[in-house]
Amino acid sequence: NKARQLQQKRSFAEKFGCDYNSLNIQPPQFTMHVPKECKAFFKFATENPDAMWIMKPIVGSGGTGITLHSDIKDFDKYKECRPPKRSDDKKDRVIIQYYIQRPLLIHGKKFDIRVYMLVASAYPYIVFYHPGYLRRSIVKYNGESTEKSVFLTNTHFQSMEKKFALNDHIWGFERFQKYLSDHHVAGSQYVSTVLNSAIKKGLLFNLMSAKDTLVRRKGSYHLFGLDFMIDDQLRVHFIEANGYPGFTWSRDFPTRQMVTEMFDLLIELHESPTAFEKMTQGDMYGGFELIYNELEDGCSEKMYDPCVDFANFNRFEMKERARRISEIHDTARRTRYRAKKRVEHDAKVAQQACTAVNLPVSSPECSRLLKSERRKKFAVMFEKIQAWDTINQFVAGM
Repeated sequence: NKARQLQQKRSFAEKFGCDYNSLNIQPPQFTMHVPKECKAFFKFATENPDAMWIMKPIVGSGGTGITLHSDIKDFDKYKECRPPKRSDDKKDRVIIQYYIQRPLLIHGKKFDIRVYMLVASAYPYIVFYHPGYLRRSIVKYNGESTEKSVFLTNTHFQSMEKKFALNDHIWGFERFQKYLSDHHVAGSQYVSTVLNSAIKKGLLFNLMSAKDTLVRRKGSYHLFGLDFMIDDQLRVHFIEANGYPGFTWSRDFPTRQMVTEMFDLLIELHESPTAFEKMTQGDMYGGFELIYNELEDGCSEKMYDPCVDFANFNRFEMKERARRISEIHDTARRTRYRAKKRVEHDAKVAQQACTAVNLPVSSPECSRLLKSERRKKFAVMFEKIQAWDTINQFVAGM
């Protein structure tokens, strides 16, 4: 359940000497049946009187039981912060999470992001990331509204709207990047750099915080769905993990292909594990990218430390940084394109030089001729460099 997940994350961060909420992986959240966290919530809420809060039952899925609140008085029933009794109904236990009031919008509508983490092997741990899709609200966003159709973007609630259309609700990453570029919201590489990097960091933290508590069996696997949001400053926030995610069938996301690749991967891995055990972080199998290999991790001198990894996470506005990252990637892409064109041009010139003297392009004579031409060009270039060195030495001595 959500409370147990949160407690694991807290304990894992504290083991390295930092508080989980301070890492900024998720919006601050508090388990209300734990007295220490309950008191921390009321202290935090008092210090942030304008905040809005989303309350979730610790068990459940599909948005069931989730409510949005703008008044701290709505939580007066929890003010005693007493420890739970055995007679208490566990269904009444809740988590309260800080609500992101200023999310990034698409055409004025809120969205969240669903991605997948495949624990393909638990013995040893071999874990993959698969990009997912956006789930966009059908109705316009209003930061003050407590209507579920406004603040809950999952398919279950959105499909209840009369104007619901699956292809308008589900957006693939490629379509999202085009929107960001066309509307000058972010650079042309935001999804492939900032978004994907932040998501993979979040996935890895979730795995590392839970892996020692999971039951490990040879031949087992598990697919998780993880949800993220982006705020209006382009910072990426982990929202929650789902142990039994559903699949959405849409022309904007290749669900059938992902499922097929997943089972191909699993069958190959468990029948012939040797090749997979040699995979390293970043290796691909179809649309699945390896983010953790326990065997590789055992050989690494670097120890995973979330307090270091997330020291500056989400502490700055990302708009300007994302723009600069995109500029660097665009420049690199143009440079690679120009280099490729230069190679093609040089090859064409070489072919023309040999053809002009009736030499076959693939002959040794043509190769010797081209080497001779390159030596001549280099000699001219060397003379120019020497001349400039003489001038520079003269200037430096003045």
